[in-house]
Amino acid sequence: MLGDGLRALDWYAGELDIDGPWLRLVGHRGRRRGAPPAGTGDEQPLDAAALVEAEVEAFVVTGDELCARRAVRAFEWFLGRNRLQRSVYDFSTGGCHDGLGESDVNGNEGAESTLAYLQALLVLDRAGLQTTLPE
Repeated sequence: MLGDGLRALDWYAGELDIDGPWLRLVGHRGRRRGAPPAGTGDEQPLDAAALVEAEVEAFVVTGDELCARRAVRAFEWFLGRNRLQRSVYDFSTGGCHDGLGESDVNGNEGAESTLAYLQALLVLDRAGLQTTLPE
C-alpha cells in the first residue's frame, strides 16, 4: 500500500511539474481525463498545502530526500514559485491571498488561505525542513 501511495504521489507531483521552474496546481475547475496538465481555473492555497503535507509524510516514512525537496518546492508556491511568479503570501500583512486567478493574485486574504499557508509552514518546520525564497 505504501508503494502504491508513493507512486501516486510521484505521478501527481509530476503532473504539477513540481521539479520544473514553477508549480502549476490543478485549477478549481478541475481537469478532465486526457486534458493537458494542470487544468483550468484558479489555483488554491489549500491544494498547495495538501501537497506540502503529502510530500512531508512521504519524507517522514521513507527518508527520501527527493520528497523533502518536493515538500519545500510545493511550499514555495506560496512565495512566488507559481505560474504568475507572484507571492501569494503577503509579508506585509501576514495573510495569504485566496489564490491565483487567470492573470493576477486574488486580492482577498481569507482565513482559510492564511491557515493553509501556516499549516504548510508548520508541517515543514516539524519535519526540520528549511524554506527558501524563490530564485
